[in-house]
Formats: sequence, C-alpha cells, structure tokens
Amino acid sequence: MVQIIRRYIYLFMLSYFLIVLVGILNYPNINENVLLFNVVFAIGYFLVIFLAINSPYYNLSRLIRIIVVFNVVFTTALLLFFYFNTGHFFSFAAVDSVYYQDIAERFHGSSLPATVKGILRENDLDDLGFPLFLSLIYSVVNKIVVARLAMVLIVSLSAFYTYKIGVSFLQKKFAFIATLLFYVSPAVILYSSNGLKENLMLLIINAAFYYFIKYQKLQKIKYLIYSIVVGSVIVLFRIPYIFFIVVSIGFTLLLYKKKSRISTYLYSLVLIGIVVYIIYFNYQYGIDRFTRINSDNVIDNIAQATGQNSFFAFLTSIFITVFGPLPSFFADPSKLDLTIVAITPYLKVLFTPLFLVGIYYIIRLKNAYGMPFVIFILINLISLVSIASSFEFRFHLMNFPFIFLISFYGLQHASRKVSRICFFSAFLLIAPVLIWNFGRL
Repeated sequence: MVQIIRRYIYLFMLSYFLIVLVGILNYPNINENVLLFNVVFAIGYFLVIFLAINSPYYNLSRLIRIIVVFNVVFTTALLLFFYFNTGHFFSFAAVDSVYYQDIAERFHGSSLPATVKGILRENDLDDLGFPLFLSLIYSVVNKIVVARLAMVLIVSLSAFYTYKIGVSFLQKKFAFIATLLFYVSPAVILYSSNGLKENLMLLIINAAFYYFIKYQKLQKIKYLIYSIVVGSVIVLFRIPYIFFIVVSIGFTLLLYKKKSRISTYLYSLVLIGIVVYIIYFNYQYGIDRFTRINSDNVIDNIAQATGQNSFFAFLTSIFITVFGPLPSFFADPSKLDLTIVAITPYLKVLFTPLFLVGIYYIIRLKNAYGMPFVIFILINLISLVSIASSFEFRFHLMNFPFIFLISFYGLQHASRKVSRICFFSAFLLIAPVLIWNFGRL
C-alpha cells in the first residue's frame, strides 16, 4: 500500500514540475518571486512527505512535531516573503485580512462584552469570531507576527483532531500520512500567514466531529453535547456550517442508531427540512450567477465563452465540484494567492478517484465513523453548486482533511486492480488541470 502512495507522490511531483516548466516557457509575465517561492516550498513539501512515508514510525507525537516545525519555518518564510514583496505582513489579496486586523486593533484593549458589542455593531454575526480571536491575542501581545505564529498552535490542534478521527476508521500509518499531506500543505501555511479565519474554522469543525466520534464509541451523551456546543461556535465564522455539522451528525445517528418507526419518521422530516432550507437559501443567493453575465465570477466567464450557455456552465460547475477545485499555477497579478495554494487542490484532484472509492466502501461496509464526513462533504458540495461557487478554493477547504482521510480509506480497502484504475484515472485528471492553466494560451 505504501508503494502505491509513493506512485501518487511521484506522479504529483513530476507533473507539478513539468507544469511549472511549461508555464515558464509560455508565460512571459510570470511573477518570478512567487514562482521561486512556490518551487522551494514544493521541494520542502515533497521531501517531508517522502521522509514520513519511508519511516516506520507513525505515532501522533512525531506527526505533531513535523507539522509544528514545518509550519513555523514556512509560515515565517511566507510572512517575510509578503513583507519584502508588499511592504506588509498580509497576503497579495489583503482585503478581509486587513479588515479583521483593523477591527481587532480597535477593540483589543476593551473588555470582552464591550469587544463583542463593538464588533457586532459594525459586522454580521459570522464576522465576530476571528476579530474577537485576534483581539484576545493582542490583549496579551500586540504584534501581528505573534498572531500569525499563534495560528501554528491552532493548526497543530486541528491536526491532532484530524489524526484522532482518522485512526477511528483507518490504519495508523494511513491516518498519519493523510493528516500530514494536508497540514503541511501550502493552503494551511497561507491561511496561517495571511490573517484569515479558515484555519480556526478547521479546528472548530474537526473538534466537533472528534467529539461526535467519541460519542459513537463510548455512547456517553456528554460527548454528543460537546460536539454540538463546539460545532455551534462555527456560527461566529460562517453560519451555514452549523447546519452542515448538525445534519451530518443527525443523519449518521439516523442510519446507525435503533429507534422506533415514528421517531425515525419525525427525525427524518426534521433533517430533510434542514437540508431543503440550506439548498433553498443557497439557491436564492446564487441563482443570478447562472443566469446573468454581469460580474467577474468564473461561472459567468464560462457562460460567456460558450455563448451565454448557462446550462453548460452549470454542468461545468458540477464537474469542478466533484473533481476540483482546479489549481491555478499561473494566476494573474491580482490572484497570486491562488498560485501559492495551488499544490493543495492539485493533490486533491489526483486523489479524487480514491476518494470516490472510499465513499463507496464507507457506504458498502456501513462504516459509522466515516459516514458523517461523507454527508458533510456532500451537503457542502451541493451548496457550492447551488450558489455557483464551485471554483472558490476557500469554500472547499473545510472538506479537505476529510477528503484525504476518505481517500486513504478507499486505498485501504481497494483491490490491486481498483487501485491501478484509480491511479490511471488520476493520470487522466491531469488533462483538465492543463486545460485550466494553459487553455488561454
């Protein structure tokens, strides 16, 4: 099995550097500084993964040490890179991060009630969480760099929960590798460095599911309460995710816990109602993005390129939802952040066949520990299609730890023939990546 993982990493590494080489030859205005940083990061990433895969030790303490050291080194490097290229410790697309920073600095000396009240006076509920987190840090040490490096602790805690979730239905070595692949990836490093809330959201979601898994194992109601309470904190960051968490937990309980027929029907109606509400809410929000060509949205660009064929754009969105998001190795100057994270979605693209196989085996083998993540991902992806946001990497990010875990579950149960088919399919999926990056040449 480890040999198969090595093949994926070889394919990943060789194809990545070939794509970069072709990009250098074909894009005369490529940002050389960003390209150099990305290549150095990629080399470090591949080395860490190879060393981890070839080691016989797959324990949690070693995993956390690797993640902490790698994140400290490359978060610091990326902060310095931002500073020397932009003059500040924010990313190239520093809009939300600067806004959060401004709010936190204005309220960091206030009491907690005053800070909450002040933030909510100017913002919605889902913009409360991260400025409040920053203001608490600034109450101790009012330094941007300290706040950024504090995210390494958040990432390490999140990795702890992901690994613990993984070992509930994976072999330890697969849980180790799956967790490592994500938490030393450039997406995690970027969101530690650029002052955005995604890594803190990952911690909340992973912690909520960790306690739910403990409830499934021990059948102690306190862990179910912990799961719901911790998961509820996500409303301070992005409101729809609380519905995703509740529905995932609810459907899993419905599928694997014995109930009377009447209570099952009632429970089903409630959960279906929540799902319908989510889809309707997102549909109302996103329908214009499929029917009007009036913004800079990617869906609009596809529709425009195909004679305003919004149905084709919709089908494209579904494909990207399942197999994407596609990496942008050579984005225009206004979207350089996308090139920094490109390795992460590219790895996900290559693992998609194994991910689909993993879903199949979770359903076939009735794996109660893997099912909540299948449901969570499915609802999230349906939501992204309904609001025409399949191309938005940030909206996919919460799925990634679970996608890698499920992919390795597929690898763990797949026959040699199926594993080969998945690898061949991964090779074929390089084609849409090439079209996405070089189709406009």
